[in-house]
Amino acid sequence: KQWYQRRVRAASSARTAYLQSSPISLQSGTYYTKLEGMKIANQSAKGKTSIKDVVAACSKDPKCTGFVRRKATKRYYTATSHKVYTAADGEISYVRNDKKLNYMQYSVYLEKYFWSVSAP
Repeated sequence: KQWYQRRVRAASSARTAYLQSSPISLQSGTYYTKLEGMKIANQSAKGKTSIKDVVAACSKDPKCTGFVRRKATKRYYTATSHKVYTAADGEISYVRNDKKLNYMQYSVYLEKYFWSVSAP
């Protein structure tokens, strides 16, 4: 399952805004944020051939922060870092527990309306 929008509700009114954000994927009962064109640092040396295998390996390791699919090898590699970088070679990262990533927060006040946003 994937969701592509995040709901943001203004505290001062009943209005709701939707922001486009990274899709969220549900794999074996765990949510992963899918980041295309990104890579996670500290990847494992040995890759898995299927997403099912890498999800099983990641769920067994408490230090696992997600996994990366490398375009060149078409294999999945677990990762143990919360550092995410841009990737030139078309990697796709799946970040587990995305609340541990750095979030930015900002507020917008326009005339009589106020929006507060918290997003990675």
